[in-house]
Amino acid sequence: MHTFLIISNIGGIVINGTIHLTAKETTVEEGGQIGGQKVAVIDDIKELTHRQKEVLKLIALDNRISRSGIAEVLHINESAIQKHLNNLKDTGFIERVGGTRGYWKINLDKN
Repeated sequence: MHTFLIISNIGGIVINGTIHLTAKETTVEEGGQIGGQKVAVIDDIKELTHRQKEVLKLIALDNRISRSGIAEVLHINESAIQKHLNNLKDTGFIERVGGTRGYWKINLDKN
């Protein structure tokens, strides 16, 4: 079973090009059952590179952000962003729902 999160009450700031984010989340298990609330600290995820954490934080701030939008904020090319998105998808941290007009679902439950 996977646990996905719905981001709410997001606090984020960019300082000297580094994204600092604390997001309050509501966990939702498959089947629609709502779990408790916890604080997601993306910086504590050891499996991800610094850049992958930045991409994940941007997705947490705006789950409809595009590849070009991420590239613009991080000042790197879209092909590099696509590699980071592919890695985040392959490792199960994100899932795309609804194709190009859809949104990103974040999964921080890696157990």
